[in-house]
Amino acid sequence: MTAMSQGQLDMVRAFFCNEFQTDSLDRTTMPEPTSEAVSEWIDALATSGLFAPAEVRNISSVWAAEPETMISLLVGEVDEIAVKRHAVATPAAAIATPALVSAFGRAS
Repeated sequence: MTAMSQGQLDMVRAFFCNEFQTDSLDRTTMPEPTSEAVSEWIDALATSGLFAPAEVRNISSVWAAEPETMISLLVGEVDEIAVKRHAVATPAAAIATPALVSAFGRAS
């Protein structure tokens, strides 16, 4: 499985915080990751213009292979094994920082 960088994870997190109009992601703000929902979310990332096509393919492959793990990464509920598997740094809180939201807003 292809890994996501911490930067990609942070941008996806900021994207969905904006999408769901929340400051942080948790299990109550993220809908169930059904195949239809994941497909819709990947389409939204692809059409946002924030990610290169190769990044969208990478994010899509991670999400399609393990949707529950991807949600856990986004909401900050990951364990040491998931961190190693996805090659991300120790996860920060699943909060879109003001600087990241500002950068996201300028990019969209």
